[in-house]
Amino acid sequence: MIKKKLELNGIKQVLSRFLFLLMSAQIVLGLLWTLCNLTSGGQFSETERYVEAAAGGALDEYMGVLYPVLIRVAQFITSPFGGHYEVALYLLQSGVALSCYIGFIRLCGWSGHRRKAVTGGLFLLTIPLCVQWHLAVLPNSLTSSLYVLLLGVVVSVCRRPEEAKEGVAGQLGALWALTILLMPDYLWLGALPVLFAAVCMIRAHIRQAREGKWQSGKVIAVLLAALLSVCINHLAQEPGSGGRIQKSLGASMVSRLVWPNFGTNYFFWPEEIKEIMTEEDGQVISQYADNVQLIFGPLVEGAYGREEADRLYWYMAIRCLNDRTKETLQALFEDLEAYLCPPWVVKEQLDGAGLSYSGWNYGQMRAAAPMLTKWYVNYGLFVFRVEIGISVLYGIIKLFCRKRGEKRRRSVTALFLFCFILQAVWYTMSGAGMMDYGNVCVVTILWYSAIWTVYHKLSGVNTNEKLDERV
Repeated sequence: MIKKKLELNGIKQVLSRFLFLLMSAQIVLGLLWTLCNLTSGGQFSETERYVEAAAGGALDEYMGVLYPVLIRVAQFITSPFGGHYEVALYLLQSGVALSCYIGFIRLCGWSGHRRKAVTGGLFLLTIPLCVQWHLAVLPNSLTSSLYVLLLGVVVSVCRRPEEAKEGVAGQLGALWALTILLMPDYLWLGALPVLFAAVCMIRAHIRQAREGKWQSGKVIAVLLAALLSVCINHLAQEPGSGGRIQKSLGASMVSRLVWPNFGTNYFFWPEEIKEIMTEEDGQVISQYADNVQLIFGPLVEGAYGREEADRLYWYMAIRCLNDRTKETLQALFEDLEAYLCPPWVVKEQLDGAGLSYSGWNYGQMRAAAPMLTKWYVNYGLFVFRVEIGISVLYGIIKLFCRKRGEKRRRSVTALFLFCFILQAVWYTMSGAGMMDYGNVCVVTILWYSAIWTVYHKLSGVNTNEKLDERV
């Protein structure tokens, strides 16, 4: 029995060192890519909207108020030095990301010491599908970094709810509010982990209430922080000012279920739509997914108003789903599959499979350093599959020395799984059939976090799992 455990211990050590080498190469390539692109970054159409909003333009319902403010502050700070506010934002976003990832790893208990936590933070910072958003004038980086830190705080609460610090409710409320102010969608995406933490705190405090320690104000403070951020966004936004389709469930459905069939299904559209859109117009709208937001939505809402337009959106979405059920569901599940595991699917998309923005994003990423980007992305996407294989092998090894899992550990796994699925489903249903891995940085980070967890457990064999050979 002892010999068998010693053999498993040796295998774990080999796997641990191999994983460390793979991760170290990614970190080196990622830091080199960051240095080469620090003064360039990607050019995205959405960036122009945020820059205009920072200059005093209107915010529509898709935008949070905080990121334009950050752009304005960066412009003010860098103006005496000749501009280049983008570099200031890139440094801020990269620094915040690294700090949040280190905090996430430490809060989850996946580091034995600070140096190891820094290594884990650098590993998450240099994920090929996420690093380009740290160097883009977009809120994706800051939002995903703060959300990941929020998950870390929730995990710390779930692990020891009775020992939760006094300020943990304030941390939850502040992080949730900041993500909402950056990207309004996180009102709902952030609600799940916060609710999870609230349940853990309430259960713990109910037990403490019998001893006179109940403090209901903590949970109320979290809700007030989220409500305040929603109100700030609402006061700053001017719905429809960005010339885009309204942000409603009906608008999401027409974008998700009808595109690219605006022309091919023209015969079945209601007369109200035919009066303002010809079949040729429908073909033009079907050429690019963005045309649903930029052409079709403003056309319908300008003619009939937002409420009537939403009714027409629902009619078109349901009709197209009835007429093209198999085709629509197949496209939907392909997108869902891609959003559930971006690092695996993007490799196939870059080889020409499926409909996505991956080629465009990669083109922006390689603009300043094409050869380095090619090596970095190809290495990262290939090694991800190797690392997942090692993680599966570790799971098999654990079967030979299986222990009874803790209830709270299962709860944390369930939390990550629910957040993971919610992100994938949310962006599957809000897109127009064009997968964009920039939307689901959190999903990608959780995949790589799982790899880091395996490495942490494997590398802990020397200190935590040494066998007493004297037995």
